[in-house]
Amino acid sequence: MQKTSWPLLGNIANPKSNMIKLEVLAFMAFVLALSLPACKKNTAVSCEDTIVFNKNETIELCFGQSAVWNQDKGVKIRFEQVVLDNRCPSDVQCFTGGGAQAQFSLFQQSAGKLDTLSTGDWNQGSLADSATLGALRIKLLEVSPYPKSNQTIAPSDYKVKLEIKPKN
Repeated sequence: MQKTSWPLLGNIANPKSNMIKLEVLAFMAFVLALSLPACKKNTAVSCEDTIVFNKNETIELCFGQSAVWNQDKGVKIRFEQVVLDNRCPSDVQCFTGGGAQAQFSLFQQSAGKLDTLSTGDWNQGSLADSATLGALRIKLLEVSPYPKSNQTIAPSDYKVKLEIKPKN
């Protein structure tokens, strides 16, 4: 009688060998099943996409990126540029922390205005960290990346984090 050999099961006439191979296959299937959740689709918003935001939300905008309010598409925020960044570099000890100023185009329906918001030591006097836009208050929370003494930040590398809340 001729023995039949299958690549995955080996020699059909040897049950002990088949059992070991089935256990190995079962283990491989188990490992594969555990790794599938790690293969989920990346749903991160790209810097080219327009963000849709809600009240009471924190959003991050890249240089040149816009965001619109989900309740009124005529309300739009666009991050134009970092006007000034004199924050103390993270690898240096400074007397003051410094601050950053970022410029935004704020639109309500078709009317728009430029507004400059600030962080750090400049959140006083005429330089504010927040602005109103219709029924919303937009507050500048953070400008990133944080400077380092040996590194120049390209204008297009900046991102801002904004807090969106009801005006009152």
